[in-house]
Amino acid sequence: MTFLRAFILGGLLSQIPTIANASTRAEITQKKVAANPKLSWWDAMDTGPFISDTFLGFGPKGEVAALKGIAIKLGGKKDHTVVFDTETLRMVAGFKGNVMLEGTPWSGKHNDNSYLPESRKDYFFATNKGPGVAVNENWDDLRNTKNGPLPDARGEYHGLYRHEAGTVLSYSVGGAKFLEMPKLYEKTLVRSFEFEPLKTDVEILVLDPLEGGREIDVALSNVPKGVALKTLPSGRVVVSLATGASGSFELAYLAKGTRILIEKRGSIKNFTKGGPSLFPEVIKTKGRTSKDAKGYAVDDIPLPKDNPWESNIRFGAFDFFSDGKRAACSTWNGDVWIAEGIDGDLTGITWRRFASGLFQTLGLKIVDDVIYTHGRDQLTRLHDLNNDGEADFYECFNNDVLITSGFHEFAFDLQTDKEGNFYFSKGAPVLSGGRGFSDLTEHNGAILKVSADGKTLTRMAWGLRAPGGLGLGPNGELTTGENEGSYVPRCKITWSKPDGSSFHGVVPSEWDNKKFVRNLPATPTDYERPLCWLPYYVDNSSGSQFWVPKDSSWKNHAGNMIHLSYGKSSVYRTLIDEVDGQVQGGVYRLPIELTTANMRGRFHPQSGHLYNIGFRGWQTNGGTGFQRIRFVSDEKPVPLKLEAFKNGLRVEFSSSLDPEIAKDPRRYSISKWDYIWGPQYGSGRFSIDEQDAAARELARAEPSKGSVNQVDSVEIRAAQLLEDGKSVFLYIPKMTPAMQMEIRMDLADAGKKEFKETIWNTIHNLRPAFGDHGLDLANLPVIKKEARGEPGLLLSTSKGSADDATVVDRLALTIEERKAVSVFIGTNQAVFEGQLIVDARDQRAFRLEGKGWASLKINGKQVMEGDLPLECPPIALESGPQAIFCHFKGAEKGTSSIRLLWSGLDFVWEPVKPSAYRYAANSMLGKKDKARTGRNLFAAANCVKCHTADKNHFKSERMPELFERLPDFKNAGNRFHQAWLEQWVKKPGDHCPSVAPNEANDIAAYLVSLRDEKIPTLKGEATNGAKLIEELHFTPWAEQLAKTAKHTIGGLQLLLLHPQQHAKHSTFPNLRLSAQEAADIAASVQAKTPRAIKATPGDAVKGKTIVAQRCASCHAPGKGVKYEFAASGLKDMWNTEWLEKGCLSEEEGNAPELGLSIDQKQALFAFKNIDGNKNYTSLRRFVPHEYASRAVERFQCASCHSGENKLPGISLAGEKFHSDWLNTLLKGEGLKVRPWLQARMPGFPAHANALSKGLAFRAGMELSSSDFKTKPDLVKIGNQITGTTGYACMACHAFGETPALQAFEGQGPNLQIASDRLRPDYYRTWMFWPQRHAPLTIMPKYTVDKKKALNATFYKGDAGKQFEAIRHYIQTLDGAERAPKSPKE
Repeated sequence: MTFLRAFILGGLLSQIPTIANASTRAEITQKKVAANPKLSWWDAMDTGPFISDTFLGFGPKGEVAALKGIAIKLGGKKDHTVVFDTETLRMVAGFKGNVMLEGTPWSGKHNDNSYLPESRKDYFFATNKGPGVAVNENWDDLRNTKNGPLPDARGEYHGLYRHEAGTVLSYSVGGAKFLEMPKLYEKTLVRSFEFEPLKTDVEILVLDPLEGGREIDVALSNVPKGVALKTLPSGRVVVSLATGASGSFELAYLAKGTRILIEKRGSIKNFTKGGPSLFPEVIKTKGRTSKDAKGYAVDDIPLPKDNPWESNIRFGAFDFFSDGKRAACSTWNGDVWIAEGIDGDLTGITWRRFASGLFQTLGLKIVDDVIYTHGRDQLTRLHDLNNDGEADFYECFNNDVLITSGFHEFAFDLQTDKEGNFYFSKGAPVLSGGRGFSDLTEHNGAILKVSADGKTLTRMAWGLRAPGGLGLGPNGELTTGENEGSYVPRCKITWSKPDGSSFHGVVPSEWDNKKFVRNLPATPTDYERPLCWLPYYVDNSSGSQFWVPKDSSWKNHAGNMIHLSYGKSSVYRTLIDEVDGQVQGGVYRLPIELTTANMRGRFHPQSGHLYNIGFRGWQTNGGTGFQRIRFVSDEKPVPLKLEAFKNGLRVEFSSSLDPEIAKDPRRYSISKWDYIWGPQYGSGRFSIDEQDAAARELARAEPSKGSVNQVDSVEIRAAQLLEDGKSVFLYIPKMTPAMQMEIRMDLADAGKKEFKETIWNTIHNLRPAFGDHGLDLANLPVIKKEARGEPGLLLSTSKGSADDATVVDRLALTIEERKAVSVFIGTNQAVFEGQLIVDARDQRAFRLEGKGWASLKINGKQVMEGDLPLECPPIALESGPQAIFCHFKGAEKGTSSIRLLWSGLDFVWEPVKPSAYRYAANSMLGKKDKARTGRNLFAAANCVKCHTADKNHFKSERMPELFERLPDFKNAGNRFHQAWLEQWVKKPGDHCPSVAPNEANDIAAYLVSLRDEKIPTLKGEATNGAKLIEELHFTPWAEQLAKTAKHTIGGLQLLLLHPQQHAKHSTFPNLRLSAQEAADIAASVQAKTPRAIKATPGDAVKGKTIVAQRCASCHAPGKGVKYEFAASGLKDMWNTEWLEKGCLSEEEGNAPELGLSIDQKQALFAFKNIDGNKNYTSLRRFVPHEYASRAVERFQCASCHSGENKLPGISLAGEKFHSDWLNTLLKGEGLKVRPWLQARMPGFPAHANALSKGLAFRAGMELSSSDFKTKPDLVKIGNQITGTTGYACMACHAFGETPALQAFEGQGPNLQIASDRLRPDYYRTWMFWPQRHAPLTIMPKYTVDKKKALNATFYKGDAGKQFEAIRHYIQTLDGAERAPKSPKE
């Protein structure tokens, strides 16, 4: 090794150009961006002299090099780096280049981490994991977990000093203090040390052998007595320092064989007193104050986004200085900024960058005007040593917390109690995609306390998943918000015991590639009950909690807890109760409309205004911002208390209520449900009153969120206003505990000003029955709120003496010119009647869209009449059924249509959904239903195949099912087992006539002789097939296939691959399987199929003759084949008496036996005889809306698309989808909407045209296409709205070929495909309020009301204009077929 003869010419500062001779950091950053305009923001951002993070070694796929690392930039060009591990006091590596920033806070990617260079040729040195220092030559790692800081007796990290000349590390080894300052001198990496007299022998790690690294020499300079280099047997090089040694020295890593001459330097302590400012520039912004004169006024404090260091301003925490004029704010990317001027009219706000390079600082607290931050690595106390407005010393206040490299292990919040102790929460290391966990430490998913002196850390609660913030109450209350996921069925507000024993439900468990394996041994089997659970549409990601000061102007909330929703950008007042030692309660939303993703909130110490801050980092409907909320006045009585009794609920309000309205039980609506605690992501909603034990158990093994929606309606038998005039008691005889309850109230204050309020609450325990209610329970009035009848409306038509009636699912219809409403009557007039169900008391306006004339009556009162479209003003309607009657006449020319829409006080125009209609059956409907059944049976039995009609009779139009092609016999011998064919001929099904039961063996012998070509087969795996059957929702068909030994293995595989190959109109689903998938499913089916029996020998020649004469009429007849059974033509057949002659006759004859039941025969008679025996012309009518209803039932669409699971309901398909896209979907073509899901929409190509048209027409829609001309100005704005400055849609949705950034609970559809699929009207109503369409959807609601959007940046917050701009933009996307699939959910 070559030793240095001298070191550092003119002191360390001589190596650093002065400000006068160089660009500022801001200028350097701007030059870099100008030269590289396509740089990502994290590559462009100046993170300061260092950046703290978890780093992987040797590239993005390397192992963890440092959990708590600091990458220090070296050299005049900052193009060299050393990485220091603050836990182990180990200098991890030194190399040419910089670390690459990667992962959730940078690129947004899950499960990625920042990393060191991959090429080992760039390294001066690297060291192995473990302690970086030793005492008395002991290099053993004495830490139990191999993460966390070293024992203090060995080493302790104190912090770092930031100086223009470089970064100084401060730590102790063996009780002696060290300062270390890394530098780059020319091409030599140098570490300078200064240390106190040693109390024991110490060794400092220099390097470990690095295969493929640079060839270097290591040298010491200016070495005091007792300091020397030492090589251990492993090849490790260390600096050995003897007891009593003190002073300073330099350690250099030189290119092998080189020597350098540098003069001696001054003391490192010169750089621990503060230096020149690195970020002297001041950013000025001007706030926007609200002019609201009532309720809550929300002011905007603009952020320093346009800063010269390209710092991405995503504030996750803040606090006020004692003067109230300034606030410190910390960012996710490690900055701390100080804002001044935030206390007045906000006209002159200044921002200074106070600190940088910290580790994901989502917690900040100011104590005695000193800033403390909470990052993933430690609590840091920031010191401005020279009062220049920037932190010079980043003191490690406490770094005892144990962390992992998991991307989801966020460091949330920072609060202090009355004794000065610090509290914060830590996330659990969730796997990418949100399901499951990597290995946990005892500090993951926990609330932690650090003593006021920073010396001790204590776990106060555990079993949390993503506690996005915490609350610390005036009496020691300890709460967190919690985000749903594995073991967290829904978001909740936790309540922890002060003794640290509370376990909140996330069970330590084993996972394999996001699949749950098992709970670990000796883990809890129960959890601490929360204050309350929160439905997804109330809070899908929680922020902090805090208490309103008792002297606050928020007088109705003073002394009570506020809960922030990050996901819904909302502020909730909590109602806290305690019954039998169990805390429980609920929340209601305060009328505060924020545009900020609500993470942290604090009341100003002087003004008492509430300030809220947050950023868009994961799913939220808010954006990045800082807002002030000023209380002006309460506009309505607000709930103050909620108490649950064995016989009902008591709700106390802040002021008096209108007595008459308060006593009306119809003014209240309560629902309740349970969730299932288990390893699945979230939970469905499960009935309490009618518990489904099987469904509950299944939900522990399979996802239930979005697919199980069992909600109980709670009967309120009476309501009473109590003596104080402001409390109501709701008498509920069947009161039960409930994990989730929703209480809707539609009341009025004492001045009769009406208002609405909703409370979402949890009931663990019930108080004894409430007795002071004053109700006469023996004489309670009967309340009629339930609708009677069946789903749908009665649709009746008439023409002359003929009439008809059928059931439709909604008030909607489309009729083409000269076409009929009914299959039996040629008219374009109709009457809809029944009941319309209003879910809650509301002011509902109605609109009739379409073309034609109509009259609408609600509850017997005509509300509109005339040519369409029509609209009426809002009508006050009570909850429950409303009589509805609508007379419709089609237009004289062109296509006619009608559909009913409504809008309420809080939702925009939308079609009234089928679920809102009820009808009562009558005698005429029964008769007409029987006739329709007969018509359908006539087509299904293929009567026209024998009873042929004139060739032009059905040329123009016909019932689609009438001439469907039946299965052919091609290659039957390779497809079917002979014995099954024999049994089928003896006793056929599916309306196939029995034509030759005595010759079944001959027919079977002939059919199995048809072996046109061998069917290729693959070996299948039954286990894989069973899994596919479940994932593809194929169980009903698989069970049917397995009942009999019908198919050969080749025939079964062929059927699964190409269902329509031998039966064009088959309703067997085409799932577009691969050959291997078909083989696996076939293997699973075959494993459950009984063995084929032995066939009876037959005469194939005889069988051929019989097939030609008796079967070929339906099954692919050949040329010149004469059907043996002579049958009259359709017209002649219609004029005969069916009971006397033909297939329905009881007499022996030549007609085949159809095996019809009495009911089926009666239905056929009813069809024949309807309206005077003349209506076989109905077979010539194609009425699309009626066909759609038949086809949906026939294809079993509702078995998957019931609307009660994760799949879209079939009832909305016509109004939701463009008909051209729906046609393509039904054909089994086009791009898959959710390509990462195993489930597939089956194709029915032969039926696609008729069905897509029918679905559109029964929704009152015309045929449509997704093509429209976009407007460039809207496309430009739409791009911005969907981007990070708007709603960050790319977080969950792919954009054409660009994949979703961080789909967590489940990726949304590619927005290109959304544009292709959705009709504009449906898209608009969805965007205004997704949960009205799908209550369990995770899509955020981006509107404040029917006009205003959450983000006011675009079009002054006009939601309609914003959504239209988005529609134009997504229409321009392409390349969805090239978009990578996300990992399988």
